[in-house]
Amino acid sequence: MASTVNVTTDMNVTSLLVDDTRQAGGRNTEVDCRVFTLVTYVFVFGLMCLFGLVGNSLSFAVMQFDRRVHAATFLLQVMAVTDNAFLLATGFSQIVAALLIYRGSSEHPLLPFMYKYIHPLVYITQLGTVWITVLIAFNRYIAICRPFQAQQLCTMSKVRAQVSVMFLLIVIYNIPRFCEYDITYGDWDPATNTTQTRSDESLMKKNPVYNIVYENVLYCILVFLGPLLILVVFNVSLFRELLRVHRRQVARQLPPSKAKGEEQEQNITLVMVVIIIVFLVCQTPAYVNQLLSYALGNEAYDCGKPYYYYFHVSNLVVSANSVFNFVIYCVFRKQFRRRLKNFCGGNKDDRRRRSSSFFPTTTIQSEAKNSSESSSRSKLYFQSLTSIHDRVKVSVELCTHDETC
Repeated sequence: MASTVNVTTDMNVTSLLVDDTRQAGGRNTEVDCRVFTLVTYVFVFGLMCLFGLVGNSLSFAVMQFDRRVHAATFLLQVMAVTDNAFLLATGFSQIVAALLIYRGSSEHPLLPFMYKYIHPLVYITQLGTVWITVLIAFNRYIAICRPFQAQQLCTMSKVRAQVSVMFLLIVIYNIPRFCEYDITYGDWDPATNTTQTRSDESLMKKNPVYNIVYENVLYCILVFLGPLLILVVFNVSLFRELLRVHRRQVARQLPPSKAKGEEQEQNITLVMVVIIIVFLVCQTPAYVNQLLSYALGNEAYDCGKPYYYYFHVSNLVVSANSVFNFVIYCVFRKQFRRRLKNFCGGNKDDRRRRSSSFFPTTTIQSEAKNSSESSSRSKLYFQSLTSIHDRVKVSVELCTHDETC
């Protein structure tokens, strides 16, 4: 019976397995499956990665040219970098795997090293994309719902520390991934002029307790349910607080300038809600895939069976979570669209004003501008001391205009 190269996963991360005993539909089915994986990963997923890499890079660059350096911009830039790292790691893993499957190369010398080193990087970057979203929601929640704690928790130094601790914990959690496979070296092959290498599952990887606790239970908690619940709680609180602010604004008939600030806050909340919806849609197939893989067993993955196709589609959907953020910014964030247009040279006057802002013509003009901004902020702060409701509202407006939170 012909050898069949399959792609399987423990957490929607591509691994190559060679199975000389399983086939679901003969030679034609095997060829169809190879063509399917080639089209799915090399062409469709390859284009997705290219679009995501370009979009995330543009997002980072547009935010980099923002004159106001604040925590929110920094976190979004970290998200763009993390998404690109995930796309690079998973793109390399899955595209190479699909090419090897199509060629029928089941013993390529690169495979053992992909098992050992590339796949753990995919897990690390995937978890990073999830928890950087949670960290952004947390800082937004503090800035809006706990405004007087923002000065202690949402400063640039504190946010940098939060990001550093987050990635450190992610790396520590994924250290066992580097121990799941052992590389063994064989004899020298004069035909290929290489040393034969292979990767075997370690004893830890074969342990059923490890598979249940680490790869299923902890995956559910740390990658899907835990982040999802946290995001929902934060954004529900944000939405309720903004509704209360809006009601007070309507009741007191505040001037249009303040209404514009509230509109910007509502727009930011809308962006966060959309990010949560995209997160839910993209991560749910991965969690369902985990349950199906554990319940159905390896036989369900035979080439040509329904789960075979569902598995690969779920891989695409999970990866799409790192592609859509640029689209979300463009569709729902007017300020981002304007900055992107200016960055790409669509408005030369705005670009010239932006460039001149980095190099003021005179010190007197700069000092006058700073003095005016400082006076406005001080006035707005002392007005906020009238009541507890006003303090929350004014802090929201400060975060909107100054964006230091």
